[in-house]
Amino acid sequence: MNQPNNFKIFQCFAIVITALITCSCYYDVIIEEEVTATTQISFSEDVIPVFKSSCVSCHDGIISYPNLTSANAYQSLISGNYINTDDASSSTLIQKLNEDHPFEGAITSTELQKIILWINQGALDN
Repeated sequence: MNQPNNFKIFQCFAIVITALITCSCYYDVIIEEEVTATTQISFSEDVIPVFKSSCVSCHDGIISYPNLTSANAYQSLISGNYINTDDASSSTLIQKLNEDHPFEGAITSTELQKIILWINQGALDN
């Protein structure tokens, strides 16, 4: 009589553990914000956070150039001729992000759109 009770306890325990494991699984759904041609892009508020989250681990001025740290990114991009405000798509920065970057998918399409829009808006240090 003791053995069937132990089996029932084990079954209940297994069901509870399975339920907890199943309930703890989830997927983050990332909803990217919409960027339109009329969206005003700020270098400090929109572009620098992209660099911080996706680029600075390599582009710190020591490992790789351009230096995309917050204090140096703007000057590094401008003085290094990485930006072409006449045609954002021909900017070295955009070409690297689109085609030549060794870490494909380093930034999202929305982040890329923000950088392109920032360049099209004159690549201001704002």
